[in-house]
Amino acid sequence: MDGTGHLDDQESSFLLEMRARYLPVHGYLSLVVCIVGILLNIIIIDILSQKEMLSAVNRLLQAIAAADILTMMTYIPYSFFYYIMHGTEESEERNTRSATCYLVFHVIFSLMSHTISIWLTVTVTLFRYLHIGTQRGRKWCTVQAANLCIGIICVLSLVLYVPHMLVINIKQYSDNSTNFTWYHIDNDGSHYGNYKHLNMTQYVLLAIFVKITPSLLLIGLSGLIINFIVAAHKRYKAMRKNSAVGSELVSLSRDSTFSTYNQQLSLQSVKTRKKRKLMKSLNQRHRDKRAQQITKMILAVAIIFTAVELPQGLISVLCLFVKQFFEKVYWPLGNFLDLITILSCWVNFIILCGMSSQFWQLLAGRFKCLSCSKRSSSEK
Repeated sequence: MDGTGHLDDQESSFLLEMRARYLPVHGYLSLVVCIVGILLNIIIIDILSQKEMLSAVNRLLQAIAAADILTMMTYIPYSFFYYIMHGTEESEERNTRSATCYLVFHVIFSLMSHTISIWLTVTVTLFRYLHIGTQRGRKWCTVQAANLCIGIICVLSLVLYVPHMLVINIKQYSDNSTNFTWYHIDNDGSHYGNYKHLNMTQYVLLAIFVKITPSLLLIGLSGLIINFIVAAHKRYKAMRKNSAVGSELVSLSRDSTFSTYNQQLSLQSVKTRKKRKLMKSLNQRHRDKRAQQITKMILAVAIIFTAVELPQGLISVLCLFVKQFFEKVYWPLGNFLDLITILSCWVNFIILCGMSSQFWQLLAGRFKCLSCSKRSSSEK
């Protein structure tokens, strides 16, 4: 970027060259990513639907998986038609009116479903913080509250994209010398009166409410959760230290010589209380360990979503304030940003498998049941 705030041609040419090299493989790569991602998210919904997995957090994770499935489902026809079936060059077969109409639907619907996924991620992080960080969190963070939040987020996401629907239009272009006619999406809103205001509103809403604000909220909530985890770890270490002191006292009393029957009964009572306390402590440690797994899992989801969405939000803002930034940076990087977005739809499955032992056990049990049913059917 030069001193006047404009982008150098050398920087732009590098991005355009990178785009040209990646473009031929984008269709095939995105198609594979979407198909695998849809299957992984279907598995998430199936496992989290089990009775033993019923909770507010898991209900929100199910909704995130469903939103990610919708995002990838609309991308598959777009990727196949615009990058594989008719190549990447403009043609009458590729840039038809019907194909452009589907492209409009894909743009709006995929953005809407991805917005739902982002805000549900914020909600699940908030639920987790309220659950572990406040006294009334367990009363507030119920399955019914999760269902209500899902409905509100879906409605607000639909309302948010009304300006985006208004500025999108399909324009016809033709070449008289070759009789070549093709169609493109025009998003300047020039078919309405105050089109500049609509166009500015579109980018401001998308950048602030879809990318930057959720990312900042996730950063803040993640910081609060990390602070709570650190404080809880310090308390746990202090409790272990106090427990060790108590064990030493019991050991000393065991080594003492008891000459009376009452003293022997007292020692037996101490042993019984110690066993009960130990069992209670083990059960509590198991519950605490499971709670920590859930907390760390949600924290990982929040951090990864922030790493993906915040840079895209900043790029969208720069499109408003830096001249030719959209043409020279955002457009060449568009396919890479699409790939990163659909890859982020894999995040929940990877984290659930890696950090939730209960999810992994249920998943392994489900595959075991499927293999057993196949064997029984083959034997028959």
